[in-house]
Amino acid sequence: MASKPELVRLAAVATARGGRPTAALDRTGMMSGRGAYVCLDARQDAPSRDCMRLATRAGVLQRAFRGPVDVPAELVESES
Repeated sequence: MASKPELVRLAAVATARGGRPTAALDRTGMMSGRGAYVCLDARQDAPSRDCMRLATRAGVLQRAFRGPVDVPAELVESES
């Protein structure tokens, strides 16, 4: 298990149309709503590409957010 400084928070942000929430990077840890923590890429202030791919493929984010959530491609495909 990683320590908190090695993680970055994602928050489930409601959409304007009331549809499925979207995962958003929460660098401050202050966004409202349910959150999930993923590995931080040591070279940048973004999630690790490998952690994000694993989390989206295995349904980990859906379990953490307790429901379906859209994950923007830029979070999964961030350069690392």
